Amino acid sequence: MAPSTDDRPIRLAFFDAYALEEGAGLVLLELVRRLDRQRFHPVALVPRDGPLVSLLEAVGCHVDVMEPAAPLNGYGEQLPVAGPLTLCKAALSLGAYAVRVAEWLRRSEAEVLHCNQTRAAITAGPGARLAGVPVLWNVRIRERMPRHAVWLAGACSDTIVPLTACTFRGLAEEERLISRSRIIRNAVDLAQFHPGRDGETRAALGIPPDAPVILSVGCLVPRKGFDLLIRAMPHVLTQFASARLLIAGGNVDGLSDHRSELEHLARSLGVVGAIRLLGRRDDVPELLRTCDLFALASRHEGDPASVLEAMATGRPVVVTPAAAPAVEDGINGVVLPEESPEALARAICRLLADRCLAGRLGASARATVEAHHDINAMVRAYEREWRRLAGR
Repeated sequence: MAPSTDDRPIRLAFFDAYALEEGAGLVLLELVRRLDRQRFHPVALVPRDGPLVSLLEAVGCHVDVMEPAAPLNGYGEQLPVAGPLTLCKAALSLGAYAVRVAEWLRRSEAEVLHCNQTRAAITAGPGARLAGVPVLWNVRIRERMPRHAVWLAGACSDTIVPLTACTFRGLAEEERLISRSRIIRNAVDLAQFHPGRDGETRAALGIPPDAPVILSVGCLVPRKGFDLLIRAMPHVLTQFASARLLIAGGNVDGLSDHRSELEHLARSLGVVGAIRLLGRRDDVPELLRTCDLFALASRHEGDPASVLEAMATGRPVVVTPAAAPAVEDGINGVVLPEESPEALARAICRLLADRCLAGRLGASARATVEAHHDINAMVRAYEREWRRLAGR
């Protein structure tokens, strides 16, 4: 398609499936905040009134809330593993929702629909097809998806943007999806996340100046592997008795109370005094400058922003393979086997004991993010895809 000479801003619609102030939602917020308003006019549609709504409105993006009928309004990973009857009901709900989404896209005069997760592509993609609006499917995490879900998301999408080359590894549609993909890596604000030390935050948390601090950040869901970090702490405490593990993140509405599960685990292991569940925090940059190292033991991920933020802050990172797209073992961090609290404990203790190694890995981590994960470059890459889809 030849580029259009139309110089009006492209009417760009976003659909986010969860409307959370977490992970993918925060990346979407940064895209909207930083996109070129001379070239793009953003609007958004969400299926529930979550905290992301007011955040998007605060940066000048009109948001509509349009909830689908049950069971499509179910949360998280329940639908992909549902039985035949529930899937039939979901299909009927999806058909009705597609008509409503198509009407909304026409009213909004949308030229492109950006679906901010796989569930977003499944939920809003059919409506975009009805309206004749091209779709960008932004695949935020590598997850186990049934074949019918992968097929539907792919069939509704004109462009697929995963965060890494391994996003579709192991799926039945792997080769076809990769052939249609344009990878855009996650990124961070290098001015906001920068090296340094923050003694004030440490003092406010009541942590002694010489206590080793391990930080992990993310919403409290089992796939983040916070339980593995807690299981690693008894061994860490045998070598560093004053060590503290800080976990910044809150429960996700609609899912189980994972915080209570983590608190119970800490009590059962006798490490309650060394664990701080901080809840959701707005001072993550300061927390990162408070810690000595960052750890994330995820079971499955995409290209986690929390790891990139820690790297940008010059902190050594200890991660599992799922959380390691940006991490080269021994070069700019430490990559460990999955499901191994023992390996986590050994790596944490090694970095706490060897400050020279920790400093070298942290400096290399910062250099990696500076070279490959600048947020402004990420936004410009998405803008190129939106313009291509709009034909201008």
